[in-house]
Amino acid sequence: MIRDGDRILTTKPGLTLRLERPDDEALIFRIFVASKALEFDGMPLPQFQKDFLLKQQHVSQLYNWRHTYPSLEQWIIESGGEPVGRLIFSNLPDQIIAHDLAMLPGRLGVGGGKTVIKDVIFAEAIRCGKIARASVTPYNPARRLYARLGVSEVLLENSPMVGLEWLPPALR
Repeated sequence: MIRDGDRILTTKPGLTLRLERPDDEALIFRIFVASKALEFDGMPLPQFQKDFLLKQQHVSQLYNWRHTYPSLEQWIIESGGEPVGRLIFSNLPDQIIAHDLAMLPGRLGVGGGKTVIKDVIFAEAIRCGKIARASVTPYNPARRLYARLGVSEVLLENSPMVGLEWLPPALR
């Protein structure tokens, strides 16, 4: 991972990450809502109830991460200077945790997420000699991407999520 001040540079031309700012709140919520579309679109609820649930889930998730992981890093992914997604991760003493990697609609499947995983999460795991972990819902299409990148799925006890683990070469 190459940090340049408050930016992370990637190997994909024009794709960078910058630290989240307070004025990003509407963007962050828009990315969150887009990432939850599979879960919420089919719910037989009026839109105002879905909106309420989405807002509560968003606030609760951020609160939990910020208080559980003091080293939490929150980044906005940009392509050509335009925001296209976000990455939230923690570098803990024994592991790197990718809490959230989400792209805006229209930016899925064009290589930005793959580049971020490799150039940020995997690079940090290699640099630190730590395992990289994440989790996804069982129906998340990103599971195919993670499998192509050599990420293993692991059972998470008492969780509906699918655990993901990637070992840097030094730990294999």
